[in-house]
Amino acid sequence: MIAAVPNKMLISLKKIKKGELSEIFKDRANVELFDDKRAGDAEFNVFAAFLIFEKLKGEDSFFKPYFDTITRSYTMYDWTEEEVAITECPELIDEVTR
Repeated sequence: MIAAVPNKMLISLKKIKKGELSEIFKDRANVELFDDKRAGDAEFNVFAAFLIFEKLKGEDSFFKPYFDTITRSYTMYDWTEEEVAITECPELIDEVTR
C-alpha cells in the first residue's frame, strides 16, 4: 500500500446521499436535479450541492481545512473580460458581462 486515506476524509456519492442533505435528495420537488434516471448530471449536482452546503457552514464544516487550501475559484465567473472574449462565444460573453 502506498497511501491510506481515512474513510472520514473521503467525499463520496454514497456518503453524501446518506448525510445531512439526504432528505433534499429524496424530495420529489428535487427529482429533476438529483435522480440519476431523470438528470444526466445528477451525480455532479449532488456533489455540487454538498460542496456548497459545506462551504456555507464556514468554520463549522469538517472540510474547512480543505477549502482553505483552495486558493482560487476556477469558474467562468472569475474570468477576466479578456479571457471570456477569447472564447468568442456570444452567450458566454453575455452571461458573464451582465
